[in-house]
Amino acid sequence: MRGAKDTRTCGCGCGEMVTKLLSQAKGKLWFVNNQHQARHMPPPGSVSSEPNPYRGQKETRPCSCGCGASVTRYLTPQRLDRPWFASYACRGRWQQKTRLENGTFVRGVKPRRGDTIPCEWCGVEFYRQPAYIKQNRRYHSQDCWNAAQRVNQVEKACAYCGESMHLAISEVGRQYHSKACEGLARTKRPTGRMHNGRPVIQNWHGYLTIYEPTNPAANKQNGRVLEHRLVMEQSLGRYLGTREQVDHINQDKTDNRIENLQLLSPEAHTVKTNSDRKRREREALAEIARLKQELERHQAAFEKVFGEQPDA
Repeated sequence: MRGAKDTRTCGCGCGEMVTKLLSQAKGKLWFVNNQHQARHMPPPGSVSSEPNPYRGQKETRPCSCGCGASVTRYLTPQRLDRPWFASYACRGRWQQKTRLENGTFVRGVKPRRGDTIPCEWCGVEFYRQPAYIKQNRRYHSQDCWNAAQRVNQVEKACAYCGESMHLAISEVGRQYHSKACEGLARTKRPTGRMHNGRPVIQNWHGYLTIYEPTNPAANKQNGRVLEHRLVMEQSLGRYLGTREQVDHINQDKTDNRIENLQLLSPEAHTVKTNSDRKRREREALAEIARLKQELERHQAAFEKVFGEQPDA
């Protein structure tokens, strides 16, 4: 019972009473403190009270379980007639063997919650524990699983390059024949060109970026730089400064020919960008006015022929 106590006489023979919790009490003898425990001596005539006649002597014997290992121990009167073991495993084997010979060995029975099915490759029945049932294991060994994977392979085309793949049953969901194809297929806004072994891609602003990790202006995360700035640097033979900007003359951000690029200051670049925007707005308004005039002309021609206003 939790919290139960008991009171006994001190084991040293002093007559004092000792009260302890039963959960903390160890051994048959209880003592008031360590000094009282040190006073306790075994009764006269017991084995422990007599000096060890083999003190300091060692002996080597073969392991009693029959494994052939040698065991070296210090000799005591108690060890002379006891079996010697090289490990706990040896002692367990010796105990099992002895109990089997005496007819006292009883193996514990643990209820089985799995099932027994035949192997799909060799037909040998094997037991599946609940975890293996959840994993849907169908082969009783790794060799059977490997043999089953080598037959009945499925032929499939790579989703990126179209190359034929021969896949095992467990790899039917695979879409690409290599990591390179998988990486290229997952690249956003690819251009189809390669540079330094990496695809040239288009960023969110429409500019082309290439892989140049040694460039001082390269992105620290992916090592990419803007291609039009690199083309201008190669043309000038030096790196561009932070206040030097490269403009596309024809406003096509993917046309990175040196003939289509010009070096401008931030102020001049802003003026040119604003003027180009206003020019595009004027052109759009003029196109709208032209379309309106064209529509009015068609409406007048329709009224002249049919004598009524057409539905808009």
